[in-house]
This record gives sequence, C-alpha cells and structure tokens, in this order.
Amino acid sequence: LRLLRPGGHIGVCDFTVLPEEGQTGMMQSFWKKTFASDHVILTTEHRDYLKSVTDQVYEETGFGSLPYVPGFLKAGWYAFIGKKRASTAAPRRRLR
Repeated sequence: LRLLRPGGHIGVCDFTVLPEEGQTGMMQSFWKKTFASDHVILTTEHRDYLKSVTDQVYEETGFGSLPYVPGFLKAGWYAFIGKKRASTAAPRRRLR
C-alpha cells in the first residue's frame, strides 16, 4: 500500500476461508491443507488487514468450484476494493 497514493484504490480477489459465511471448521481445514500444498495460505487476516488500512468501497464473498474437484467441494473467495485513506500511513504488519 505504500506505493498507492492517498485516495487511490486497490482491488484484490483471492481464495479465503469464510467462517462467517457458515463454512465448517472441517472444510476450512481441508481447503487450508489443499492450498498449502501450493504454498498458498488461506486466512481471514488478509481481508481484515485490507479493511483496517483502507476505506471499504466494495466487498463480495462467495463459494465456487474448481476444475477437477467434485462440485460439492466449493472454496471460499472474496473480491475487495478499498480506498487508501488520505492522512494515515499503512501500519507495518507482516501477514502470514
């Protein structure tokens, strides 16, 4: 976010876990382990961080299927657009 000018917008789309959308702990664990095999870390922290350092313009979450995966197994995803606040610098916080 340091490169984004104040008032600028950032858009992010990614896979995530969605406990607030009713995703069970077992499914969260399944997707975390599945994505971890490709060095992808699924966590709610990414969305929380974006919300803490930007003013939310848009957010959508949902579940979708993946190629070669049975249709009843749906991974959580999110789309987020945020606007960088004019006066504050983004806190330095390393995400897992």
